[in-house]
Amino acid sequence: MSFVTFNGSSETDNAGSRDITLMNLSEINAEIAKIINRDTNDEAMVKFLNLLIEAKNFLENGNTSPGLGFKKIINNNSTIRDIKILNNFFMGVGAGVTFDGDKNIAGEKFPFKDIEINDNRMDTAGVLGINKFGVILESVENVEISGNKIGNFKSQVSNTDAGIVIGAGSKDVNISGNEIYNLGHTGNAGNGAHGINVSSNEPDSKIDISNNVIHGISGDGNNSANSADIFNPAGIFVSDSVADINIIHNSINLFGNTLNKTGATSYGLNIFSNTANVNLLNNNISNNLGVNTTGTGSVGVRTKNADNLIESNGNNFFINPTGPGKKGVGKIGTDSLDNLENWQLKTGKDVFSGDGDPGFTSNSNLMPNILDEDSWNSNNSGVFTDVDKDIFGNDRSTDPITGRPDIGAFEFNPDVDPSGFNVPFSEEVTITNPNGTNKLADFLFIGTLSPTGGAAPESLKVKYFQGSAPPSVIPGSRYGFSYLKIDTDTTLPAGMTYDVIFYFDSLSTGNILNPETSIILAKFDGVSWESYPRGTGVMQSELNWEQKYVKVRGLSSFSVFAITDEASALPVNLVSFTSSVLKNKVKLEWVTNYEINNSGFQIERLKSGNSENWKVAGFVEGNGNSNVINKYSFTDNVQQTGIYKYRLKQTDFNGNFEYHYLTNEINLSNPVSYELMQNYPNPFNPNTKIDFQISQTEKVELRIFDITGKEVAVLVNEILADGFYSVTFSGEKFSSGVYFYKLKAGEFTGIKKMILVK
Repeated sequence: MSFVTFNGSSETDNAGSRDITLMNLSEINAEIAKIINRDTNDEAMVKFLNLLIEAKNFLENGNTSPGLGFKKIINNNSTIRDIKILNNFFMGVGAGVTFDGDKNIAGEKFPFKDIEINDNRMDTAGVLGINKFGVILESVENVEISGNKIGNFKSQVSNTDAGIVIGAGSKDVNISGNEIYNLGHTGNAGNGAHGINVSSNEPDSKIDISNNVIHGISGDGNNSANSADIFNPAGIFVSDSVADINIIHNSINLFGNTLNKTGATSYGLNIFSNTANVNLLNNNISNNLGVNTTGTGSVGVRTKNADNLIESNGNNFFINPTGPGKKGVGKIGTDSLDNLENWQLKTGKDVFSGDGDPGFTSNSNLMPNILDEDSWNSNNSGVFTDVDKDIFGNDRSTDPITGRPDIGAFEFNPDVDPSGFNVPFSEEVTITNPNGTNKLADFLFIGTLSPTGGAAPESLKVKYFQGSAPPSVIPGSRYGFSYLKIDTDTTLPAGMTYDVIFYFDSLSTGNILNPETSIILAKFDGVSWESYPRGTGVMQSELNWEQKYVKVRGLSSFSVFAITDEASALPVNLVSFTSSVLKNKVKLEWVTNYEINNSGFQIERLKSGNSENWKVAGFVEGNGNSNVINKYSFTDNVQQTGIYKYRLKQTDFNGNFEYHYLTNEINLSNPVSYELMQNYPNPFNPNTKIDFQISQTEKVELRIFDITGKEVAVLVNEILADGFYSVTFSGEKFSSGVYFYKLKAGEFTGIKKMILVK
């Protein structure tokens, strides 16, 4: 049975239209195709592509008869491999795809291996909806389930539905980028649904669940105090006791008040096994599925014991049902429900997790709304993992240098500031994030309030930009990702200063090199940044790496606070770079408003047609460290006509450099007249420059005479093309006095006086 393909399109794999329908008209059996492993030899390549798979008359009676069924019927120790189920549409079946391998002998081969179940639709609503399951796996190895839409099941049957079931004997399964939604029980039989159910129990297996979107899981639930807990609604349900399970960057949203059984509880994640091994990272879990009349309540994550979680961090748990039940971020075994702080203390996990409203666009669209202030609770707050793409394939940060990743399945950038909050003013002020879970800064105000000094502010107006690059950062500089903004309208009484302790975390040090020793504090006043060098005195940065804070004393105004690198490379902010031309003289002018460690600027020019052969025209020293406006200029005497480009090579004292380019080109055309310019400098010692221009090719003579009219030097005596020229005269061998220089070019003669002073 090798190389069997059913393709409903002329296109290859999952790129085509669905032009073929496979239909079963039975009322009691929904199977469209059954693949049976009965031989003793390994077989390969079975494909179902681009098909409409429909059980037209199948009655909804709890039957799980699949559209595509794969089954092993004898102990033959063979494998069907390379199975592709791509871009199919399933309707009216009991389950979409099932694998029943019945692997029960130690060392036996997996009956089904190397499977792709991608980009299928299993979400028709109404009479042609699916009864109970989307995908069921048993005794399979190396499976990818990706890009499927699974939902809208017929939810009145007396069982707990599931979108994807990773059953017994399943090994190395990757579930990513699926949308699983609207699964549940609408009756009163004590059932719910699971978005994903993991019960592999296969040793040395790995189950990866990432970038999935799960919403609308519901039911009346059952008693969570006993084994009936398996019938409660859960975004992800784990009863596996062996496999390593990685649950990373998923978005889950449960909502409504449907729980109606004694002890009924809803879960974002329910770990039902005592020995499950789960890594829970960067998931956005919103569980607002609450109690109707009776029941217990809503939980973010429930574990049988604290050891179930190998690692849990960077998650956001928003548990806020409107019903009368209890609510909690976490629950261990039969313990009471815990808020985030207690959960962190009990488990020692979720240090970098939060509990804010994720700002979903809607209950069914879990992409955070970029115009909603709450979306900041999901933005730039995750920890670093190897899941480097989001559900749409957008890049996701996996390194502090590029900032922290977003929480959940989506990467996004808010288009609104985070919500501000007011902190009452007192002698000592502590600022925490809006949820109160992490300390951001401490302020100690020093000075005496008096009528002459003015009144103190009633409060500090604060905004916290989690994980974001500070504003107006200098190109090439190094800084942390997160900053605190205090309203600049807040003023202190005359003579009052404050000390500030700015807290940071190890994940938000950005591109700062050696942060354990080089972090300093910087403050932005809306125009330029001011950095405070390392030290313990006034206006200096005192770093405490162990407790993750930096302290500065003696400040008097408010603005934006962020951490930066003491040895920040390329710390020059160029405000403008302009040019002007007079004959062959190109005057360059530029302005900076901030410099750190700035050695200076090398001026370079490039003549059009010379490829990348940049020539050094000169050098202007910088101002080292400065946070005020500095103006620079340089005049370049260009000898040849043509079109030129200019750039500045800004260099710091460590040898780091950055280029700033003049945006316009300089066009120096041929002169239209003859002219001899005044030498410069004048008076001079010992050297001076003499410039002249000629408008056509001529025999040119440039001669020097002393005060008596005696010729003492010949600088030029040759035929020159039209253009601009500059000649250096050295008076090193001549005595002080008045000299004359004479230019003769064709019919033109010019004479000027110069003075040598020694």
